[in-house]
Amino acid sequence: PGAFQSSSSSSSSSSQGGGFGSGGGGGRKRLSSTLEVEVAVGLGETSASASGERGSPWRLEVDQTSGHVRTTEFASLGKARMFHTRAAHLGVNDEAVDYSRQALSVDGDARAALGRRLGA
Repeated sequence: PGAFQSSSSSSSSSSQGGGFGSGGGGGRKRLSSTLEVEVAVGLGETSASASGERGSPWRLEVDQTSGHVRTTEFASLGKARMFHTRAAHLGVNDEAVDYSRQALSVDGDARAALGRRLGA
């Protein structure tokens, strides 16, 4: 149970021959095949804001060439911002997170499937 919010980015690195303004290589960037993903329970508000809540989201690295997914960090945020369960029109509230009930904490296959889906 629980909704997930994710954000992701592809790493990039400078190609050989120098960076911008160095006179060689033209400053071209080469995209990495690694996708870095952060996933949090709920709306992701707690991990994205300066709410003062300590902890971290799940962090995954996805090799977009091979589909291999590596978990680099497990989520540890104590609360998640969620829509009211039976009345979304009432807005959001902060709920304690029970990570023993979150598939991404207890099931490596679930983390791998999500990583491959996001990396596709």
